[in-house]
Amino acid sequence: MVVEEADHAKPAIISLSEWPRRFRVAFSYPGSIRDFVRDIADSVASEIGHENVFFDEFYEAELARQNLDLYLAELFTNSELVVVILSSDYDQERWSAVSWESTQSILKRIPHVLPIRFDDKTHMPGVFSIDGHISAKGRSSKEIAELILERLKAHDVVDPNRVIREVQRTIDMRLSQTKQREGS
Repeated sequence: MVVEEADHAKPAIISLSEWPRRFRVAFSYPGSIRDFVRDIADSVASEIGHENVFFDEFYEAELARQNLDLYLAELFTNSELVVVILSSDYDQERWSAVSWESTQSILKRIPHVLPIRFDDKTHMPGVFSIDGHISAKGRSSKEIAELILERLKAHDVVDPNRVIREVQRTIDMRLSQTKQREGS
C-alpha cells in the first residue's frame, strides 16, 4: 500500500493496488493426491474465480523459475487462506517438504492456515494432534471445497471489501476533521 505525503493543498492518496491479497485461497499438498486436490481447487475456483485460487497447475508458466521455494513462500504469504493438505506422503515428497518449510515460516506471520488431514497416518513436524484440522477421510472433494469456502466466510479471514470500506471511512473522517480545523 503506497501513501503519498499529504500537503495542505491535496489530501493523502492511498493506492489500493496491492489490496486485496493476490489469492483468496492457496493450496499446499503432496503430488500423490494431486487429482483429489485439483477437484477441490476447481470447486473452490468455480465459486470465487480461478484468479483468486493458487493451485500450481493454474500457474504452471509462472512457476517455471529458479528459487521456486522462495517464490512459493511469497505466494503463500500473499494469500488470505493457505490450505495445507497433509498426508503420509507430504513430508516424503521434495516439493511438498519445501512447501511445508515455507508454510511453517509463514504460519508465524499469517494465522490463516487451514490444515486438512488426508489420512490418519499424517505426522508433520510442528503439527500436533491437538491442533484443529479438517479430516478428509470419508469426504468428497466437493465437501472439502464447501468447508474451505465456509472458512473463507468466517470472521477470521479478512474480507477485502470490508477493509477497503473501513479505510475509506477513516480517510473521509480525517479529511472532515482537517477541513473543520482549517475552517475554525
